[in-house]
Amino acid sequence: MDLTDAVNVMGWAASNPDGKPGTALWHLFSHQHVPTIRQFFRNLGFMGPGCPIHSQLFYMGPGMLDALFVEHGIRPYTVHQHPGDAVFIPAGSPHQVCVLCSKWSIPSDRDHGYRYLTSPLA
Repeated sequence: MDLTDAVNVMGWAASNPDGKPGTALWHLFSHQHVPTIRQFFRNLGFMGPGCPIHSQLFYMGPGMLDALFVEHGIRPYTVHQHPGDAVFIPAGSPHQVCVLCSKWSIPSDRDHGYRYLTSPLA
């Protein structure tokens, strides 16, 4: 969960063994669901200090995503990112990504990042 909007552009991905292009699987949640997702993680046993979302100790696989829907009616937006695709993550929106291949990407999640990328190199 970022404090600013973020963009992640996948520039390249290795092909899968079956020859299909590699992808990254994103799950994006509405910022409105933050309190419920925090409590969901606490119910799963998060005991650490701070926010269980920021701790990055959990990855919600299909079973956890199904439980979140059954218990709270929350489903994420699911995005399959391919080379050349940009994923926009709104500020305050919990998200997770599972990289399903070797890849490189360009993330920008700081408001000064755009100025740096557009200003001349010193």
